[in-house]
Order: sequence, then structure tokens, then C-alpha cells
Amino acid sequence: LSLKQNQSAATHLKPLNKYTVFNPPDDDTNNIDTDQPKTEHPDGSAHACTAILISSDIKHHELLGFQEPHIQATIISIQIKNEPIKIASVYCPPRYKIDFEDFNMFFQLLSHSFIADGDFNSIYSLWGIKRGSALYRSLIKNHLSFISPPNPTYCPTHVNRLPETLDFFISKISNHKNTFIENNCDLSSDHSPILLSKNDDVLLTSRPSFTNGPIDWDKFKFNLHQNINLKVALKIHSDIDIAAEGIVGTIQQAAIKDTSPINPHILNSSKSLSADIKQLIIYKRHVRAKWQIHMQKSGQFQLYIKSLQPNNGSLWKATKRLTRHREKIPPLRHENGQLAITDKDRANIFASQLDEPFQPLSCTVPNNNSIVEIKQFLSVPRPTSLPEKPIS
Repeated sequence: LSLKQNQSAATHLKPLNKYTVFNPPDDDTNNIDTDQPKTEHPDGSAHACTAILISSDIKHHELLGFQEPHIQATIISIQIKNEPIKIASVYCPPRYKIDFEDFNMFFQLLSHSFIADGDFNSIYSLWGIKRGSALYRSLIKNHLSFISPPNPTYCPTHVNRLPETLDFFISKISNHKNTFIENNCDLSSDHSPILLSKNDDVLLTSRPSFTNGPIDWDKFKFNLHQNINLKVALKIHSDIDIAAEGIVGTIQQAAIKDTSPINPHILNSSKSLSADIKQLIIYKRHVRAKWQIHMQKSGQFQLYIKSLQPNNGSLWKATKRLTRHREKIPPLRHENGQLAITDKDRANIFASQLDEPFQPLSCTVPNNNSIVEIKQFLSVPRPTSLPEKPIS
């Protein structure tokens, strides 16, 4: 179970506003429906307001919210380990005065076993302001505890103000050992979201399913091929309806027959583990995967060494490959011996090296005597037949 407090818990929604959460179509983990309980400001204007986005897979129901000008809270109820827990999203506007009695009234509404999160606009680390001291005295009286993030949640733009922690969780639950809180800076806002994770079993809603486990598709294909009858005469409308019902019934019977039911103890065994145990299991699997890869490579090398024989030439080929000298290409250097690091320096070295061997041909104009000799040589008639063979 993960609880995220975001955007100061103020949604600025009017009573008639509707909104939809779109999930990525290619991500099966986020492709879930959500319910949106919300509490508007009493005057109906688009300011303040709180809301809770919860997966429809978690069994829950909305409770009567706290709707006052100085405190707005949306409250739902879920079950953790068969214990009802109230989840409240709270927003306390800064302009209203909230005293000790106001906080007591709100916490008495939540009663026992609850987690309230949001923007209380109270500096919890100092409890110096009036609202902070009133909240602190109310926590002491009602035996409540607060869970604060490690970093500030509000970073003011004014240079004379320091970052403060205005967003935190107030809880009254039996066990805080399995909780982990962290700051989440993924969204852009003046208040950074905080995320509280609690490693406990949550009661989920039971979705209707025709089968209660995985299907052996090979057996399903075989049984369907054996039992289905496609040689049916379709002459009237009733024949089509009867044939369709028969095919559907055959498919359902094959699916039920070839389904392996899941053991509920095995299904829920991993959910009840604490966070540190789950982390150790992940680390164990990672180490085991590395060990298996190492042992596989070592085993392959041992088999390769045993397969080398001096008679079939395999030992000679392996020795030749291992002892083959591989010339290393030296790095490019300037004339002063420094390395050429940039692409421009390397290009200049190649340009200067290729400029010397590749020079244009020197074409000299022949003198008059050479031209006369060339013309005389070309004017001599060619022989009409091959020369006579020498006679010995």
C-alpha cells in the first residue's frame, strides 16, 4: 500500500467538476480504474478542496468528509490485515485561524486507526507558530504520532524564507515498523509530494472470473479439438443459436477442465513479508543469477578444454588463436609528441600526412627537337607482315 500526498492536497475543484485518470495503454501495471472521492470548499468556489485517487482493485468505501472553511478533508475506509483503516486527505488554508479545539474535533471524527495526510500549514519541526503549537498539543492529547519526510516539502520563492516541512502524515495505527516515507520530486509544484509506503496486506475487491487459475493451453486445445462439433446444419435461425450455444459451452467446459487452481496460501505468502525481507529476497535472486552465469561460463570453458585433441588439429587452432600477435594501432600524435585528442587535431594530422605523397604530376612542355623526332617516328609506315623467323 502506497499513499502519496500531492499538490498541497488542494485540488481547486468545484462541486460539478469531473475528471478522468488516463493510464498508459502499454503498461499493464497502471492500467487500472480509479475512484475519486473529493471534498469541496463550503462556499463552492474553485479553491482549496481535497481528493483521493484510489485504485478500484482495493476494497474501500467513502465516508462523510470534514467540510469546514478552516479544514477540508476527504475520508475513505480500507482494510489492512482485516482491520479497518481510515485514510484522510487534509488541507488547512493558511488564512484561517485554527485552534486546539478545531484539531480535536477533526481527530475525534477520525476516531481510532487512521492515517491523515496533507498540507496542515504548520511547521512541525519547530512547532513555534500558534497553529503548530495547537496541533502539537492535540497530538499529545489524542495519543497520535506524525510521520515526516526526510526533506522539506515547501520551497518558497522569496529569498528571505527558508524551505519548510508543511506536508506530513498524522497516524493512529498499531504498527509503524513497516512504514517508509520519502520525498517525490517528479511533479512540478511549490509543494513537493511525499510518498508513504506501508508493507501490509490490503483487502482487494474480488473480480468475477470464469476460471480460478492458469489454463494449460495445450490441454485446452486438445480437449476442444476432441469435443467440438463443427458439422452442424445451419438452415434456420434456431440452428444458428443452438450451434453458438454449443460452441460456447464446449469452450467453457474445456477451460474449466484444464484450469489449475491457485493455492491461496502461496498467493498471499509474499504479500505479508516486510520491506527488508523483500529486499533481501531481491538481493538473493540477483546474486544467484550472477552465480549461475559465472558457473555456466566456467562449465562451458571446462568442456571446451576437455574437447581439445592433438590429433584433429583443435589443440593447434586454439594455441594459434591464443598466441597470435595482435598489433596495436598507435595513437595519433603531433610533431611535438603530444596526443591528438580532438577530432579537429586528428583531421589536421591526416591532412598533413596525405598532402605529401599525393602531389599533382609535373607536366613539362617538350621542345621543338623532341616534337620533330616524335613526328618522324609516327610517320614511319608499319610493316604489313610479321618479321621472318630466324633460321639456324
